[in-house]
Amino acid sequence: MKTRFAIQTMLVLSLLTVHSLITGSALAQNATDTLAPMRTKAQLDPSDLQALGQYFDAAIEALHSRITDPKAARRYLNTIAADYNHADNQPAFRNAYVEQLVQKTVEQLSSADVPLATTLLMAVKQMQDIRTLVVYQSGLSSSIDAVRLLSFSGLESIRTPLDNSTNELTAVLSLLEKQLAQEKSTIILNRAYQLLSFNAQKELQIRILVAGLKRRLDSYAQTGSIAEQIDLTLYNRLLNFRASIGAADRGPLINLLAAVLVHYTHRYIYSDLSQSARDNLVVAITQAEKLLAELTEIKPESGGLTSACQSAGAERQQNIKNALFKWVGSAAAPGVLNGNPWQVPVNAGLTLKFDEQAQEHHNEETGESPTSEEPNKS
Repeated sequence: MKTRFAIQTMLVLSLLTVHSLITGSALAQNATDTLAPMRTKAQLDPSDLQALGQYFDAAIEALHSRITDPKAARRYLNTIAADYNHADNQPAFRNAYVEQLVQKTVEQLSSADVPLATTLLMAVKQMQDIRTLVVYQSGLSSSIDAVRLLSFSGLESIRTPLDNSTNELTAVLSLLEKQLAQEKSTIILNRAYQLLSFNAQKELQIRILVAGLKRRLDSYAQTGSIAEQIDLTLYNRLLNFRASIGAADRGPLINLLAAVLVHYTHRYIYSDLSQSARDNLVVAITQAEKLLAELTEIKPESGGLTSACQSAGAERQQNIKNALFKWVGSAAAPGVLNGNPWQVPVNAGLTLKFDEQAQEHHNEETGESPTSEEPNKS
């Protein structure tokens, strides 16, 4: 599965490289402009629309027949760019052109193979036209990883008009909320979360991001995965929205972040990680703690986990444990999040090796029984 996605991703990157070569100049136009009679019309008649449809059918068929030839993809992309940006285009022609291209592209996406589907998407994406939205909405439900990835890139290309179109933006975000709950690729999820920085509909975007963080925490527990770029994207986007996070989302998010820090700290101390993985984990700890501090308006003592991870020598592990306990508490003492108003369970409800050690140390100092059970009186 990963190999297939890697191949598809390389294909998308290749197409992006091809796209960077497009200038939209007269060089991209055919020697004979078969659409010339329509371009200057104030209104297109049914025969014009039929001719446009046939034009796209022929262009897509030609592309499909030579899809393994990079020149064929470049020719198609260049043709669409030149057609759309032609100086003679009147509104009637441009509107009809976009409508026909969108219709033909959506028709093809459901059955197209990877090279054809991604080329069709690239052609639409270069137009940066809000009317192409339906293409990306269709692409998001594709079974092809590369098509879903490129559809998010397409949404990025119409970010500004989308942000100014309340109904369209709401529809897109509602679709994302549904689709991302099923998405398994962290590469695609990361691209989707990067998209979430619209000025409108902030509450819905926050809800999607919080759900994403919850899925990441579940992934930590189920697969033992560690911090990746997707986690940093989630923290970054939530930090950007922090002023808009209301009480209904703030409490659950703080509980999630506490659990995330418990997991990160446990992995940092007890897992056999490469140096690069350990460095990435420190970055994730720093970002997660920064978001937690912003949301709770609590400044960590002595720099918190961020400083503890950067401390040197044999005391580093203990410094990290102590910094975490200041937040989430331990069996020996409560932390700042355990009381009102957050009521986070000790250790965020998770059991840790070093929490068991803290309990043993507490029992040794106080003489308390290691369990809460009554002594056997028999």
